[in-house]
Amino acid sequence: MIEKGNIKNLSELGHSEVSVDLATSWNAIAAGLDARKKRRIWLGWISAASVVLFIGLFYLLFHVNIESKPEKGQVLVNSNAENKELTKPKQGQSKSDESESKINKEATSPQGKNNNSGVLKSNFTKTKQLPIETDNEPVGDINPNMKSALERWSLNGRSPIFNLPHHEWLPDGLIPTQWFTGPIQEDKPKPSKSTIGWEVFAGTSPSLVNKLTQENKDLGWKINRRFNEIVSVAEKTSAGYQFNAGVQMNVGKHFFIQSGFGYSEKQEWVKYNHILKDFTIVRESEKRLEYAPMSPQQWVDVNFEGNNRYRFAEIPLLVGAKLSTSEKFEIRMRTGVSYWRLLVKSGGKIDPTSLLVQDLNTLKNYRNNNIGVVFYSGIYYKLNPQWSIMAEPSGSVSLTNLTMNAPVETRPYQYGLNLGVQYKLK
Repeated sequence: MIEKGNIKNLSELGHSEVSVDLATSWNAIAAGLDARKKRRIWLGWISAASVVLFIGLFYLLFHVNIESKPEKGQVLVNSNAENKELTKPKQGQSKSDESESKINKEATSPQGKNNNSGVLKSNFTKTKQLPIETDNEPVGDINPNMKSALERWSLNGRSPIFNLPHHEWLPDGLIPTQWFTGPIQEDKPKPSKSTIGWEVFAGTSPSLVNKLTQENKDLGWKINRRFNEIVSVAEKTSAGYQFNAGVQMNVGKHFFIQSGFGYSEKQEWVKYNHILKDFTIVRESEKRLEYAPMSPQQWVDVNFEGNNRYRFAEIPLLVGAKLSTSEKFEIRMRTGVSYWRLLVKSGGKIDPTSLLVQDLNTLKNYRNNNIGVVFYSGIYYKLNPQWSIMAEPSGSVSLTNLTMNAPVETRPYQYGLNLGVQYKLK
């Protein structure tokens, strides 16, 4: 038996007559490619389900948990019947005395609060210092407009000046004319706060890694008829990880933009264990392969096992949305594109044509600059107003082919759980 690497050229194999069954060879290649395609169907269903989930969560964001803001309005105590009842004097009592006693009665009653709310709009701007009632001196006349305003304040149960509950601002034994000395003031709307905020985050994502493979439409004819059969049992899902940190800009209450820096390692477990009993003849002019059998003494035993490692520097650009479910919990979703720079590759891969193992570190047909799609969706828990911790399923897939000018195109993907912390700057 000839070990790997001992075959230098075709002349060593002799010039014995070669019989090639081309129909059988092409049928075997077609069957292998069909089997490879079936392995990728489950990933398509998972991707479709992720898209549907993401769209559904965005729908909930716009149609659920919409906060209604109360509009400012005038005091509802404007019934003519009530005003007449308030201003109607009793027999033997002056009009001003009756109104003041009614105001005092409403103010000191423990159930003097009224459910109506709103902002009182005054029709006058000037007031004068009101006389103070003493034991020997009656209260003087009060401007009717002012008296009406005081009555409305008392019935409404709140003071527009102090903005306190009725029982807190009205001293016992005093009527409004004994403490009201200033002009009527209206509530002014508070200036709106900025809708832009900033946060920083850091996290790590343990994950599983695999790859999507498909035939290169221009070089697919160079794929060995045994390639798919060998790869299907030799290459398996392996572990990977990612570190990421960055800055987040909040736009409004529900949306944000993220960017930063990441470092990831994508691994691939391989175990090649096959024997080459024939060698391939590449017919460039005809764009086809031919196979010539080798004598048992010339067979090649291929044995290789280990983890192939691909290390990337990543720069993501993500957009996201958030929805508060309670005071402490929040759901966030983010997705976007990421630039992947291939830094290091190590391990061994079989050549799709010769089926011999090649050293990854020496291969020159790997693309250094790649673009990927990433997505996250998970739960954030607020420890305090500034700090939050997160746990969110994550995934990414390369949009570009990692191998250039090769019969088989390779696109790595990974899925895992991102764990991290987030700090709110303002």
